[in-house]
Amino acid sequence: MISSRRNDLFTELMYEKNPAYILKNETNFLSTDYKISQNQSDDLFVKCEKVIFNGNIQLFYFIENKVSLCESIEKFSVGEIISVVSSLISQIKKVKENGFLSCQNIDISPNRLFIEPSTKSIKLLYLPLKDRLFNSSNEFEDELRAMLLEIFENTAIQNEPQIHHLIANLKNYSCSINDILNNIIAESPIKNTLKNRIEPAQKITPKLQLVALNTPVNFSITVNKPEFIIGRKQEVVDGYISFNRMIGRIHCKIITQDNQFAVIDLESANGTYLNNIRLQANKISSLKDGDILKLANSEFKVSIG
Repeated sequence: MISSRRNDLFTELMYEKNPAYILKNETNFLSTDYKISQNQSDDLFVKCEKVIFNGNIQLFYFIENKVSLCESIEKFSVGEIISVVSSLISQIKKVKENGFLSCQNIDISPNRLFIEPSTKSIKLLYLPLKDRLFNSSNEFEDELRAMLLEIFENTAIQNEPQIHHLIANLKNYSCSINDILNNIIAESPIKNTLKNRIEPAQKITPKLQLVALNTPVNFSITVNKPEFIIGRKQEVVDGYISFNRMIGRIHCKIITQDNQFAVIDLESANGTYLNNIRLQANKISSLKDGDILKLANSEFKVSIG
């Protein structure tokens, strides 16, 4: 269990239904994770805002109309429970595939997992901390299993065939979390809907390439995923630029939707410019073939085709 670790890292507060975490050590705040989590799709994480509370960093989460897993599980039908578990594992799978964020920073306490009532989809609460809630991904998955087992073994429907099978899979440590999700999908009457939810993103067509202009070396970047982060910190970006220290570690992001491309500046110190106009941070700006994109003082020609 992670209760002692939580006590070491932060103090928890509730503002009505909105949880907040006051960090006990401000150096534990991980700005990189915070920025990346802020720029994920709206269906993945509960919205978080960093504020200063009595001189300490506070992470405030906006729950809005969502309900916690622990307060709603008894009200759900078998089918709704299966849908919630599918959504939970699918969301965790997205974080794992993200490549920048860590599942070890997800708070999976039952009162910190939040459900959209209309869709029964889970939104995760991500803590951008250097000291993680879990020491390893195995510890995270073990805690996830234990949490779900504790919930289901104390419900009135634990002997329903689907729930009974789910409990058996959770107790079987040779059955991975992904295997459990695949089993749910295989058995579900809405398996095609669930499958579409977790299938890898389709290859982007057309392609976008950034071709460097007037640089010391020939250099180009090919955008090959729907959210493509560019910067100077090799371990956390998709497009790594090493030749210009004026470019931020996490400088900007290229996004793709319906074969249209756009750029978002990620609060870079030296700016992102589109056709010589500096872009506002965290605002979407459309890209077209032939545009000139400047990161700090390095220019790139946009090539789409």
